Amino acid sequence: MTELRQDFRERVGEVEAFIHLVAGIENSVQNGIPLVGRRSGKPAVVEPLQQKLLYAGVYLHLYNLVEATVSRCIAAVESAASVAGKWRAGDLSGELRSEWVKSVARTHETLNTENRLQAAIEMCEHVIAMLPVDVRIVQGGGGNWDDDEIYRFARRLGVHIILKKATYSSIKRPFRDDKGPIGTIKSLRNKLAHGEMSFSECGEGLSADRLEELKELTVSYLWEVIECFEGFIERHDCSLRSDLLQVVDDTSSDCPPQLDRYCIPYVFTQVPVDDPTTGRYESIITGEGL
Repeated sequence: MTELRQDFRERVGEVEAFIHLVAGIENSVQNGIPLVGRRSGKPAVVEPLQQKLLYAGVYLHLYNLVEATVSRCIAAVESAASVAGKWRAGDLSGELRSEWVKSVARTHETLNTENRLQAAIEMCEHVIAMLPVDVRIVQGGGGNWDDDEIYRFARRLGVHIILKKATYSSIKRPFRDDKGPIGTIKSLRNKLAHGEMSFSECGEGLSADRLEELKELTVSYLWEVIECFEGFIERHDCSLRSDLLQVVDDTSSDCPPQLDRYCIPYVFTQVPVDDPTTGRYESIITGEGL
């Protein structure tokens, strides 16, 4: 299991634990006067207002899950694009090279003329010296992640979010206030965070079953987003034309599996990697059909 998946499972567990608490209190209400034990020994009654506050809190937990998942996916791409300091700017895909330029030249920042010139000089010196890249992706402010923004941002990195038909339908189907599940979570989280809605208003008319449904829709969608990012990394799509590159032994003449799968005519041209002492070569695929 990858670190990305492990972290996601842990955060899902946190959301499930909170919803389990909410469901337990709701069951207590349905079976009579809901009581919560105190250290003093005298139980306290759970008021309807307190129940609404708990319901509303689920939206905060779910948004935390959404934003954390996106942030971890982006961090995984940064790590893959940097490849432990082995890749240069020219090795990156066009999308990730743009992200690297943006972070190094600080094109997204408001700079005076002198500082902007200095940033441009530093980037030029980096390219001229063919130094390894350390990719840092500028995300912008938080609080804006819904399924549309996730799709847009992923495309900016060159990651294609391809969902199952059932999953796509489920996140586009209105859940509350004519918004899909992920849009609902983002909207209500922001309204709570900015004081546009009270927690009691947000929790009005909810039930544990409805919140469990929202959690399931969110988790299913985020799993598929993670799979898309993992596929991008595993295919080495961070690199230029990485689908046509394969590292093999210098004595090998086997067709790389991705070329065999698509039956593309090829020939090998062997060139040494940066460290010839490893005894390995990088096969540059050239020839008819490419």
